Amino acid sequence: MTLTLEVLPDELLLELYLYLNPLDVLYSFSGLNHRFDRSINEYKYHIDLSITGISLSKMIYYSKQLFPVISHYVHMLTMSDERTPNQMLLFNDICQQFSNLECLKLRYCNVNDGMINILSQLYQLKNLWELYVHVSDEIVPMTNITMFLIDYYVFNCQNQLEKIKILCANGMNISDQLHPNHRITDLNIMLKTLDDLFMIFRLLPNLKRLSVNIDHYSPSKWIGSLNLPTHLVEFHFESFDGNVLPFDVLDLLTYNIPTLECLSVEVHTNDQNYVDGQKWEHLLSSSPKIKKFFLIVRLSNQYLELFNVIKTFSTDFWLIDRHWYALGYIDVSQFYLDILPYDLPDEYWLETSVRMYEQKSTSSMSIIDRYHVDWLHIAGQDRAVSMSNCFHIINQYPLIRKLSLLQLNIEQDELIEHKLVKLKKLNRLRLARSSKNKTNMIFLSNLFHASSRLQCLSIYYAELVYITKQLPKNKNNEHLGYSLSQNITQLEIFVHGGDGQLKIIDFFLISNVFTTLQHLEFQLKSSRKAMKHKQEFILNQLLNYFMNSNKNLISFKMMCTKNLHFTFLEYNQLNYWLRTNIDILKNNTTNLNATYDKKQLQIWL
Repeated sequence: MTLTLEVLPDELLLELYLYLNPLDVLYSFSGLNHRFDRSINEYKYHIDLSITGISLSKMIYYSKQLFPVISHYVHMLTMSDERTPNQMLLFNDICQQFSNLECLKLRYCNVNDGMINILSQLYQLKNLWELYVHVSDEIVPMTNITMFLIDYYVFNCQNQLEKIKILCANGMNISDQLHPNHRITDLNIMLKTLDDLFMIFRLLPNLKRLSVNIDHYSPSKWIGSLNLPTHLVEFHFESFDGNVLPFDVLDLLTYNIPTLECLSVEVHTNDQNYVDGQKWEHLLSSSPKIKKFFLIVRLSNQYLELFNVIKTFSTDFWLIDRHWYALGYIDVSQFYLDILPYDLPDEYWLETSVRMYEQKSTSSMSIIDRYHVDWLHIAGQDRAVSMSNCFHIINQYPLIRKLSLLQLNIEQDELIEHKLVKLKKLNRLRLARSSKNKTNMIFLSNLFHASSRLQCLSIYYAELVYITKQLPKNKNNEHLGYSLSQNITQLEIFVHGGDGQLKIIDFFLISNVFTTLQHLEFQLKSSRKAMKHKQEFILNQLLNYFMNSNKNLISFKMMCTKNLHFTFLEYNQLNYWLRTNIDILKNNTTNLNATYDKKQLQIWL
């Protein structure tokens, strides 16, 4: 007897869908019959094109065959250039296909016409009220014209937007040529200077929620009275420039925004008033509506006594009236102060140090109070730390999705007091400059063993080469080797001065370890130093090694902060060079989209 999926009850079909990529559910079951269409309705609401595994052929099919059929059901759309390079440039006719959109997310946008074309259509989307834009401008920075166009299309009062999030590496300039927009009430944005924040206050008088990051200090040029928002209830401020906002100015701002109910601050600062509990108590007491507060301070170490600082946060105001608790510790160059419980924004990096195990606190709060931390960054600065203490720090944040480890010097413990807990959500790991570029293999093996969902690895080239050479030397590395081979689908490799030159033999080793890659990326500081004037030969060998060993490779990127010097790809030679030099592309009609603009080469297969 032949059985088909149609004999299964709806409950089992819904269970089956959970094991598939949401787009694959739509790809496989849409249009079969009325019953299947009804069972996949919830998958039509949000189309997420930022997920891994979308080949160019699939994307073309989605755009031409699937989206026209389901577009009127779609209320949320996420697009991304991160793993599918130039997705927005190739598929930017969103108004024609998704007229009922309420929320649009553009993640890791390349700075090109694709992003601008999409933003220029916003006013046609009459139901769109939420917009998220993350611009990847680290390599190719935005020009003033690009920033003006983003300002104009996003803050233009002709559209219906109420909630906006704009992220970019170096911050946005806000044009003084824009008219006030009374519709926008919720804004999360990275700005260049404090004057741009003052411009936001003038431009958006009805803001209720504001989260802002100020890139750098610049003497204020603001002329005229400062129009502070009269409806603002939530304000999050952050800056990693130590001089952007003195404590006294923050005190003055909050005092003159009496509607505030929630205040959160994260600063890298030189102003020690930020770690004075008495001054914070006065500020918060002067704004009686503030009932929700969190604080993260990274102070340039001014030889403060940890006990004396923590004591200022031990009054009845902190411990009894508000139930806010201070946690502090000192590294050689920084004083760390956090106020618990954490109430962090989404996709937030919590920066800490290996000295966190020496922390002092006004509370013995349990681990549950730190569950909100999503991303964790641990700086080691090459100072020795035991594996047990490193595990102890990570264990305090068991629900992190992303972990960054910088300059760790992990010593082997004779007896490990703290075992690493299961990190059920961890999917991204960044290893940056372990001591002498030599990763502690036992530590790394434990980390991978605890992280079954780990798929993305970001690592410096010299450290990656060291790991691949150590794998066959010890049977204890077998599980680690298996995890790297079978679980890592996205590999980002950084090549800076301390990494030496790219070598063909290393490509052979690395490509034989990572055999299930879908996305491969190289970020170079200097192509001439890394390739020693052998750019064409090295690129040829690199692509052939990785494409032959990774049949599922979907995207490849190589970027350089200066210039790649791939002159052989200029003058419209890119596609021809790829088709004639890369084995898997020779005599192949596979869909291929490739671009080269001196600082970056991007290929989507």
